[in-house]
Amino acid sequence: MRFLRIAVLGAALPAILATSALAQAVQYIIPEEMPSLPYSYGVAFPIEVQTKAVSVTAAGTKFGGTGITANVPAATDLKGQMVQVLANLDVALKELRSSKNDIAKIHLEFVGNTFDQVEMLSDHLENYFLVRNASKEVKFPPVRTLIGKNSLGDPTKLVDLQVTLIDPKTKPEVIQSQGIEVPEDFGTHGTSILLGGITAMNKSYMVKGLNSMRTQMQTSLKNLDLVLSKAGGTRDDVKFINVFYTPKPGSDAEEPQQAEQLLNDELKKFFGETNAPTVTLQADAVNCSAYLSILLDAQATTKGTAPKTAPAPKKTI
Repeated sequence: MRFLRIAVLGAALPAILATSALAQAVQYIIPEEMPSLPYSYGVAFPIEVQTKAVSVTAAGTKFGGTGITANVPAATDLKGQMVQVLANLDVALKELRSSKNDIAKIHLEFVGNTFDQVEMLSDHLENYFLVRNASKEVKFPPVRTLIGKNSLGDPTKLVDLQVTLIDPKTKPEVIQSQGIEVPEDFGTHGTSILLGGITAMNKSYMVKGLNSMRTQMQTSLKNLDLVLSKAGGTRDDVKFINVFYTPKPGSDAEEPQQAEQLLNDELKKFFGETNAPTVTLQADAVNCSAYLSILLDAQATTKGTAPKTAPAPKKTI
C-alpha cells in the first residue's frame, strides 16, 4: 500500500486548523491520535462553499471543460514530470484566480513501485505547500492520497494529479470583502467533508495487523471514524468510499477475490446495510510499503442544522 514519507512536523498539531477566522469556513484535520505527517486526513467546509476539479499532468491541465497545454514537452522521468506537474498546477491556479491555500485535496497516481519514489514525490509536495504568511505561520497542507501504479494508460504519462480546489469566490471572508453581506445562516445547512490517506497507522507510526488485512481494515475504518468525528460528521454521513488494497502473501488475503470478500464483510459491519455508501474497491498494482495493506479515501456530507422558519402569525378578523 502506498504511504508517504514519515516526517513529524515538529510541535504537536491541533486536531483542526482553520483557514478562515470568519465562521472557520474551511478546516483541515489531523487527529492527535494519528501520525503527524505533512498532510491532512480530512477537510471540512460548509456546503455553501463550492469546489472545482483540476486535472494536472506534465502535458498540461484540464478544468471546467477547458485546459492549458504545457509550454515544454513532458519529461521522460518520474521526478522531471513531478516538477512539471507542480509548475502546471501553478499556471492553472493563476488562470483560476486562486492559490495553493485554496487546495482542499489532492489525489496523485504515479508509475512506480518503490518507497524511494514515494519519498521523492512526498518531498516535492511538502516543499510545494510549505508557504509562510506574514506572521511566519506554516500554511496547512491539503488532504492527500498517493497511489502507485504499473501504468496510467498513456505510456508517456508517469504522474496524474487530481486536485479539489475550494472556489474562493464562495468563501464567506471573500464574499464579505466584496461588500456583500454573508447570510446569518451561512454554514448551518450542512458540511462537506473530504477524507483521504487514511491507513491503520497510529500516532507512533505503528501498524496494527501487519499480516492481517482484516485487522488493518478494521483499524483504518476506526481512524476514518475518528477523522469524521473531528470534522463534525459520523459514518452515516459517508456517501462515497474508495478502498485501495494490496493482497499480501502469507496474510489472510493473498488473492484479490479473497480480499474483496473480506473487505466487503468489514464494510457491511461498519456501515450497515440501510445507509451504506457507494463503495469502490481497487487492488493496487504495486506495493510501496511492506507494512500497509489498506488506504481509505472518502467523501461525506452532514445534514444541516438551520432553524426552522417560524410560522407566520395568524390574522385576526
